[in-house]
Amino acid sequence: ASKAYLPQHPEEGDRAYRQRLDTNVLTNMVEITLSSLVSRPFSSPIKIGPKVPEEIQDLLEDVDLMGNSLDRFARGWFDEGLSKGFSAIIVDYPKLESAEGGTPRTMADDQKDNPRPYLVQVRTENIISIVPKITNGKEEIASIRIREFEVVEEGFAEAVVERIRMLTPGRVKIFEKRKNKQNKWVWVTIEDYQIGLDFVPVVFFYAHREGCGRSKPPMLDLANLNIRHWQSTSDQISARICSRPSTCRRARAS
Repeated sequence: ASKAYLPQHPEEGDRAYRQRLDTNVLTNMVEITLSSLVSRPFSSPIKIGPKVPEEIQDLLEDVDLMGNSLDRFARGWFDEGLSKGFSAIIVDYPKLESAEGGTPRTMADDQKDNPRPYLVQVRTENIISIVPKITNGKEEIASIRIREFEVVEEGFAEAVVERIRMLTPGRVKIFEKRKNKQNKWVWVTIEDYQIGLDFVPVVFFYAHREGCGRSKPPMLDLANLNIRHWQSTSDQISARICSRPSTCRRARAS
């Protein structure tokens, strides 16, 4: 982050500043503390109660269709929420296509394709907006917009495609950023379909809730202290270098 967290001194030349930056070492207390806190709730495996339906238990060894068990997935969710204040999970389901010939799907089609729900963790910084609503005194989500990225092949090169997924009760819309005929970037609707739910299938974990989609990261004060330690360490290292006259003269000359 360079000058964002390690300001350049008024009389310090660019070369001397770069040397001071390159020789500094960060003792990352935020990461050390976060790792310790996250590991505590998962020191033993999650226990599955006897009332959990068998259909749900069958999903717990691979809850995200990427080979992660419930323990591993929950740990990552907790880590994200504790470090950034809150985190979100979407309970998703494969978009089912019509049967051959465009006929309606049957139970036999579902048994053949074996579709199943799965969990998707949303990185906190990719949540664009959350619109809440109150229904019978209970807070619900009216809509949520999430930024997504996909790497696609373009010949022998790769390109990043940016999309926005908007979830509302019973509906999913996906927009993709494309260039129009005037070579300007515009958002184009590429998918718009209904789902059989009357609510938005998203679950939030708050570490220190201050409102819907708002939370104070518990590590924020420690992070600020860590930045101050980083700056102090740089000054101490620089002072030791300048205690040698020849080195200090070269640094001032730069």
